[in-house]
Amino acid sequence: MKRCSAPEQRVGRAANVTIFLGILFTLFHLLALSGLPAVAQRGDGLPGLVIAVGFLGLGYGIRYGSYAAFYLTTGGFAALSVYFAARFAITGEPAILLRCGLAVWAFVSLYRAAQDMRTLRQNAAFPLPMSRYGAFFLQRRGKNGTDL
Repeated sequence: MKRCSAPEQRVGRAANVTIFLGILFTLFHLLALSGLPAVAQRGDGLPGLVIAVGFLGLGYGIRYGSYAAFYLTTGGFAALSVYFAARFAITGEPAILLRCGLAVWAFVSLYRAAQDMRTLRQNAAFPLPMSRYGAFFLQRRGKNGTDL
């Protein structure tokens, strides 16, 4: 597997993993809320949907260089990994082990990108190239005296 070379690429890849899992978990929880019997039996519902949508939003926050979103997401996936591992130890369901593996994958990806995020923060760079709308928004926020 080819490794990304630039810090922007590594942090962007970690953000993409977060966004992917946010979408996947959101779809899964929506299926559970819709009443699909195979999914609804596992007890997933509204609290899980809120967490999944939160991770989706945090993933986009990482892509646009939010230091807080990066560390919230890293801590969140660490907590999810422990939660799913404990749930697997209690119930022994293979589906929970799969979720645990996905949460660990995201945590490891974010952990590896932590130093790169610090580098980007020091250089005032973003993992995603800034669009003209993003630059306008950030410039406008800076004029109002509030900082991201």
